[in-house]
Amino acid sequence: MGVPQANVRLEFCRRILTAYARGRIPYDNYLQFMQGGGMPASVSRALRISGSGPRKPQSQGNGEIVLPASARMDSGETFKGSTVASNGKGRFSVQSSRKAVKCSGAYDLSDRRPTITLPVKCTDGRNGKVEVTRAPDMMSAWGKVKLSDGSAGRLTVGRD
Repeated sequence: MGVPQANVRLEFCRRILTAYARGRIPYDNYLQFMQGGGMPASVSRALRISGSGPRKPQSQGNGEIVLPASARMDSGETFKGSTVASNGKGRFSVQSSRKAVKCSGAYDLSDRRPTITLPVKCTDGRNGKVEVTRAPDMMSAWGKVKLSDGSAGRLTVGRD
């Protein structure tokens, strides 16, 4: 499965449930597998194909989950960086394609609402809000950025 041995059970469940939720495993095949009636091809594909479940988060080795983050502003300016979840807290940091501007913020991991609004501050003096809608598996998200100078854009977290 391409994951450390300690994470095999978690990744197994994620891949099966994500593939089922996305319609890649038909209900009858899911039942057959769960009732011990063999492994249908759809289940086998879900377990083999990394794209069938959430992408493996990059880890910093100390319990952190790191996911890529990017934003594209309506002006064409792009930002790339990451989100880091650790010890019940989350933070994000992205850098502009112009390299001079960094924007960052923090969030509370215990807030399980699907859509949250986060404050963001940039090194060029801009600030604003990011409205983020998180996927049920909490391993990807998408949303809107609105900054104090009136600029706006779209963001994605994760690789989905």
